[in-house]
Amino acid sequence: LNLAFVEGTDPNGDIVDDESEDPTKVPGQDPDDPTTIVVLDQNPRISLTKEGFFNDENGDEQTQAGETITYTFVATNAGNIVLYNVTVTEMEFTGSGATPVVTFVSSTLGSPEGTLLVGESAIYTATYTIVADDIRRGSIYNQAIAEGQTNGGIIVAGISDDPNDLNDLDTNNVGYPNDPTVVELDGCEIRMNNGISPNDDGFNDYLHIRGLGCYATNSIEVF
Repeated sequence: LNLAFVEGTDPNGDIVDDESEDPTKVPGQDPDDPTTIVVLDQNPRISLTKEGFFNDENGDEQTQAGETITYTFVATNAGNIVLYNVTVTEMEFTGSGATPVVTFVSSTLGSPEGTLLVGESAIYTATYTIVADDIRRGSIYNQAIAEGQTNGGIIVAGISDDPNDLNDLDTNNVGYPNDPTVVELDGCEIRMNNGISPNDDGFNDYLHIRGLGCYATNSIEVF
């Protein structure tokens, strides 16, 4: 909204003034209202990225039940209007264990949880505990959704994209890249050390075979 005022002195020394009037009116504006109104198009939009990182807690380079995956979500206000009631939730999750709980961490411009200023990003995390069925499948497929709304009640949503997947596929036919987040689990590969010395010196006293838990039927032959 805008209204201007002009004032001056005529040749006779009298003060004259006038206020601005916009000859074009917006729909619904009073014809007698002199205010200049410029209508700005609102383009609300939200985007979401999601990364998954396997935590090899025991450092053996294989996946065991009880180890974890850390997910990091970044929701960004990619539109031109402030968003409120912003949430991030799991949409598709193939893990056989308990679905991870998404937790707000911080925002780049200091907004509280649920609010995103224009251009602002909010960071969320979630931790998933791996179970044996996940290892047998060999990977966990995951996708999330971010939602928010304008102060006028317009609801927007964005399906997550894995920033490490450069295919940039539109797997959900929504008009923008939304590659799912896939974490590979290497726990069913059979690995066995090639030496054993059962002399109780603390080194190679036992024959370790990793990965057998993935196979219900197995046998061991020693030559």
